[in-house]
Amino acid sequence: GNQIVIGTFVSTFIYCLLVLLLSHVVEEELLPGISVSFAVLLALVNVGVLIFFIHHVASSIQADKVIEAVYRDLLAQLRKLLPEEWDPEKHRNLEEHNEFSKCSDSGHPVAASKSGYLQAVDYAGLIEIAKNNDLLVCTHFRPGKYIFAGDYLFTVKGRDTIDEGLCSKMVNSFLMGPQRTPEQDAEFAINQLVEIAVRALSPGINDPHTA
Repeated sequence: GNQIVIGTFVSTFIYCLLVLLLSHVVEEELLPGISVSFAVLLALVNVGVLIFFIHHVASSIQADKVIEAVYRDLLAQLRKLLPEEWDPEKHRNLEEHNEFSKCSDSGHPVAASKSGYLQAVDYAGLIEIAKNNDLLVCTHFRPGKYIFAGDYLFTVKGRDTIDEGLCSKMVNSFLMGPQRTPEQDAEFAINQLVEIAVRALSPGINDPHTA
């Protein structure tokens, strides 16, 4: 809603500037009457958009609306991250054949070049690189964790030496930034809901209904 309002105001402003510029170029008897009338119509539309914006802001900051938005994001991310129904037996079988321990004592660790939150990982790209080069790649962090420069992002095993070009391709599969995002981090939305509940119980707010 905010983006629509800003887009409407900015586009109307630019359109009016272009019409104003055109009115100084053309002769007086050729003034663009339709364009000017359309600019006036856009101004009236902007009044309605402004009324919508005031109502939208007033309602969107209410606790119920914020909780609903966060919960909607959480469900969307869970369906994306866990498209299948959880099968404990299948998970147990995967753990029995897990080769992660092979990376614990050997391999080529690759460090992060900068600090920040791990926002997303291109797992499909990593798997493709590992398959094409016959490698075992063990990631040490999951999305949502904060990584300091110098921390080992992942460990590679399968070759005696790993060239820098291949390492760069794998490092590019890790998206890092200054803040957490719900892209692949389901806990982010859960933590937001917990923060809302805890703050609602604080002495400064004292809103047990929201909590």
